[in-house]
Amino acid sequence: MKQINEPALTQTAVSFQQKRRKQMLSLTLVPIFTVLMCVSAKIVIPVPVIPITLQVTVAIMSGLLLGGRLGFLSQALYLFMGLIGLPVFASGGGIGYVVSGSFGYLVGFLFSALVGGILADLLDKRNGGKNVSFVHILLISIISLFVCYLFGITYLYFLSNYYTGYAGTKYSFYTTLAYGALPFIGKDIVLCVLASELTRRLWRIRFRGFHSVSETLPQAADSAEG
Repeated sequence: MKQINEPALTQTAVSFQQKRRKQMLSLTLVPIFTVLMCVSAKIVIPVPVIPITLQVTVAIMSGLLLGGRLGFLSQALYLFMGLIGLPVFASGGGIGYVVSGSFGYLVGFLFSALVGGILADLLDKRNGGKNVSFVHILLISIISLFVCYLFGITYLYFLSNYYTGYAGTKYSFYTTLAYGALPFIGKDIVLCVLASELTRRLWRIRFRGFHSVSETLPQAADSAEG
């Protein structure tokens, strides 16, 4: 009869339990950031074309703290809720939002969370899960912000030049920048600073994905020896 390796079974069980806990945690964290996006959308300073909200902070932090995949999912869930008609956007919701000037920025939130999360994961891996400097986090936040701006400005330019129902006017590239970026860039950089400082304080508890068995078993063994 083949002898059962009890330590190996125990280690496999520990690994399974750890993965299960991380799966449950991910199912909790994604909707939490989606709800935070819904709340931040309602803190609005009304200005022409693009309303000012606190969503930039939440979107960037979703990537920094959840990682690229889960950060993207939290923003995708938010976008889906708005497009099916739930009033979670700054000015309501519904499929008609796709022809609003701010829709490109909503799409940009997805990819700013994705890019920021991927960069944060790389930084976290390089530092072994230890705290990182504020400057590094701020740099990732600013990169994430400009990813969002890329989508927002491009979409606004497309609407004004190729969709005749949008305000009946055409924007040049510089006019698009004047309406869609320049009035907000200072405020958004301040929000990046806020997101970076909050993330720095929460860095040790950020979601770190699903470790493989080979990664979790040494950690479990070290814990047992300690």
